[in-house]
Amino acid sequence: MNTLTCTLHHPECVERDDPVTMLKKRLGNAVTLLACWHARKVQRRQLLDLDANLLEDVGISRAEALDHGQRPFWRE
Repeated sequence: MNTLTCTLHHPECVERDDPVTMLKKRLGNAVTLLACWHARKVQRRQLLDLDANLLEDVGISRAEALDHGQRPFWRE
């Protein structure tokens, strides 16, 4: 199906973002994802550094802190 036919028969094709806008959206999504991963990595490292008293204040055990803190940054 060529562009003209698509436009005539499928109006949703007309409203499709231009390539530059699509690229900006995808780059924005990638930057957001990288920032999230970085924040997770930092928070997990900080969690592993907490002493027993602080872990008790937070309400988690050392085992839970280790389990969560040692997860890869890309996993929630």
